[in-house]
Amino acid sequence: MSSTRSPDLPQVPLSDFARRQWPDYPPLWKWLLSTTVFFIAGSWLIVIWQWYEVQKIRALTSWPRLLAENQIDFRTARAIGQAIHNLLDEIPPTNDLVPGAIVHRELAIGELARHFDSQTVGSITGWLQHSLRGWGSFSATTHEERGLGLLGSNARDSWTTGASSGVLVGTSLVNLNINAISRDDLFTEGFIAVFEERAPDRPLDTLRLIVPAEPACRAFVMEACEAIGRSYGEGSHRHSELRDAGATLRDAFKTDISYVSDRLNAVLRMEPASRPTVTVVDSEITEHALLGGAVQFSDKPGEWYQLFPLGLLHRLREIVAANGEPAEELPPTAGAPDDSRIGTDGT
Repeated sequence: MSSTRSPDLPQVPLSDFARRQWPDYPPLWKWLLSTTVFFIAGSWLIVIWQWYEVQKIRALTSWPRLLAENQIDFRTARAIGQAIHNLLDEIPPTNDLVPGAIVHRELAIGELARHFDSQTVGSITGWLQHSLRGWGSFSATTHEERGLGLLGSNARDSWTTGASSGVLVGTSLVNLNINAISRDDLFTEGFIAVFEERAPDRPLDTLRLIVPAEPACRAFVMEACEAIGRSYGEGSHRHSELRDAGATLRDAFKTDISYVSDRLNAVLRMEPASRPTVTVVDSEITEHALLGGAVQFSDKPGEWYQLFPLGLLHRLREIVAANGEPAEELPPTAGAPDDSRIGTDGT
């Protein structure tokens, strides 16, 4: 029995074509790793599929409930909007009949500080000049050797070395002029009044009455409507209705802040024995600091001069509570403006 044997072939360099045709197979560890990854991925796919099914069932079962809640929200928003529209015919005033308000009677004015909102208008003009200079260099050296090499006599070895460098130099010049003018808004003012509370059965006490400027009062009414609406859920029907109502109620009430400030200033110029006493309807900020809602002078009984709209906010809370679930309760002084929101100090 004869065997055929391939003749000895001369050792020649392998061509690129022969290298591409050379049979190759992955080692055993690659097969084991691929199999393990496949089984782990399959297990995770099963877990993800089960999670998806649970979420789908939960969504399908909660959809009828969400539709019912949306209908209730829509009907409640319509009722709130209608009630607020009816409220515009007669804005409730702030007086001693407002539930939850505090009434201080027979107060004597002791000090008055008036504050005016300040507006600043300005402009900035100027020019910018920039100059840039740059330079760079690059050098390279290539070395090539021909010889036997690793795979044959036609092999060659080559390498390249190089270096580069560069510099950028710039200069910027800027020249700006700022012009600004500050003006006090003499039509909108707030004030802080210190009253003396005198009683024969207790020592003298003082109360600080804080009255924000009219723009701050209107901004607070709008913010209060937004806060109550947001308590029902961001983007809900009631949120949208109350947000729109805030823009309407912001301009629906009137204030007598400037007149009360002028009247108190005139009272201070009177002789102490002839000064009228003052009755204040307020909401407590701290033990001795009050948010002024309305003022009545003893020489004009029965006439309440409006300051901060406590009566309007109380009626708004009643409307919201009477139409569906009550919103998050807001106390009368929630978010009450502090001294920084009254205005810029003035005399």
